[in-house]
Amino acid sequence: MVLTGLVGMASVSAAYWMSERLTPPLGIPETGPWLPALFVGLTFLGQVTYVRVRHGNTTEELNFLEAAIAAALLTMGAHEVLLAGLIGISIAEIHLRRREPLKVVFNVGSWATSASLML
Repeated sequence: MVLTGLVGMASVSAAYWMSERLTPPLGIPETGPWLPALFVGLTFLGQVTYVRVRHGNTTEELNFLEAAIAAALLTMGAHEVLLAGLIGISIAEIHLRRREPLKVVFNVGSWATSASLML
């Protein structure tokens, strides 16, 4: 689990470093602080809102986190998406779900790795 957290931190660092050096896509205007703050809230809601899907005898819980990420990528730069997403997921995992610290590191590291690769 700690390895996942370390890989997540390395992935975010690499993606953040690359996003600062790449030209942002056309059509993304400079945003004020309200848009990243809105995305922190959307990430939080996406992490805690879920739908249960039954597959025979098993049940799977799907959340709406990916929808929030996709919306953010259309409106913000990559480094803003990464930082706001990390804040939103951390808040959801620590305060609302009250997970153990090692589980929080694993969940946030897992998200950070997948989001960094997606960007």
